[in-house]
Amino acid sequence: MIYPEHYLPEDSAGSSDQKLEKSGGKKKDRSVQAEKHKATPPSPLAGIMNKVRNLLEAGKAEEAFDLLNARGLQDPDSRNARAVCLLRMGQPELAVRALREICLTANGTMLKPDVPTHYATNLAAALFAAGNVTGCAAILDELAREHEPTVIKMRTALREWESKLSFWQKLKWKCGLAPGVSTTDHDVPVALDPPEANAGVA
Repeated sequence: MIYPEHYLPEDSAGSSDQKLEKSGGKKKDRSVQAEKHKATPPSPLAGIMNKVRNLLEAGKAEEAFDLLNARGLQDPDSRNARAVCLLRMGQPELAVRALREICLTANGTMLKPDVPTHYATNLAAALFAAGNVTGCAAILDELAREHEPTVIKMRTALREWESKLSFWQKLKWKCGLAPGVSTTDHDVPVALDPPEANAGVA
């Protein structure tokens, strides 16, 4: 049976009012949180990374590198961005050094279990560009994330290089030996952002 409100016991009416107040309070809290979220400005790092991304897309890797150095940023994303700049500047050995610090464990013998895929594939790309194709393949094999876009791109670059080897060079390569073939004529994919960021490959 539905009772008019003035026939309800005092505590029942009170609890009903409390429920309405709580419900209204939750709605207010949500709206306040939404307004705070809208009002939150982008982080300084996000702004710098956007500038770096734009400079790289414009072919201004040195300017992007100088910007990162001027800010003195040492977080993993900034170090990865520096390595991307170095690769675009034709300095893969320095890129390898920068990426090893954020990709490998303390003893430098294996990938960190939680290493972001695009960091690891950038390291593979840097090793490839530096002429260490065996190291590049080893990184991809250890990573074992074959369906990731950056891995697919790096595997494709590796296959294209391998397709140009002679019979004896391929034999050396299959035996784990360096075939002695330059990699400088091959473009390698490098990623500034993870694939889910939808920013593409730099």
